[in-house]
Amino acid sequence: MPIEVDFQTVVDKYARALNGPSRLFSLWPGKRGPGKPAEKYSALCSAVVLGVTGAFEAFAEDLLAAALIRQGHGWAQVAANADLTNPSLKTLREKLSTSAGIDVISPPGWSVKLPIQSGTSTAWKERPVEWGEVLARSASWIEVRHCLAHGVVTGLGAERWPGPVNKGKHDKVMPTANDDNILAKVARDPAVRGLFLWPTVSCARTFSSGAAVIASTVAEEFGETVDVSRIPDFAKV
Repeated sequence: MPIEVDFQTVVDKYARALNGPSRLFSLWPGKRGPGKPAEKYSALCSAVVLGVTGAFEAFAEDLLAAALIRQGHGWAQVAANADLTNPSLKTLREKLSTSAGIDVISPPGWSVKLPIQSGTSTAWKERPVEWGEVLARSASWIEVRHCLAHGVVTGLGAERWPGPVNKGKHDKVMPTANDDNILAKVARDPAVRGLFLWPTVSCARTFSSGAAVIASTVAEEFGETVDVSRIPDFAKV
């Protein structure tokens, strides 16, 4: 089966994949408080995060493969570069640069509104987040996905999430689920956090908005435009 080389089709497939996670939010009870949800709703958060990050992985592979095919690369080059595992927005951006020579820079003044926890309180407020921070946050969210998928945590309440680790002696600390403003702070111990509603909304907006920027940039490199309006933006959650 040939690899899809039409960028609009790649975007449309991604939008379709996000339909499921976006509808999960409609199952949440009417009153959306800042803290821990009722037990029967708590699984929605982990389901959304796994769905959103899984859809992005497929999108990242399809988009990178399409770009390489359009540049005239063969199957060997595509197979060597477009097989991504747990990619973040940052990973895809770096892969596009090193493999396809496409540098993704956000449009001037671009930002996305994300729910951010206010200090040590349980209150969450939306604030505009710029491209560099969005890239960093996406890497932390991939660590959340890793913890959920491997059963390190359940995502169903306040839990102890793994702390940061070093990749090597001379490398910086890797992203972690415990990075600031990713999961909800629920205890004095910074390793005890919760995957509640507003962090989940933040995850969904991070990947959907970032993917739209990357897809538009890649299409522009080939003198084309893509309609990203069908990608759920989770703005009205």
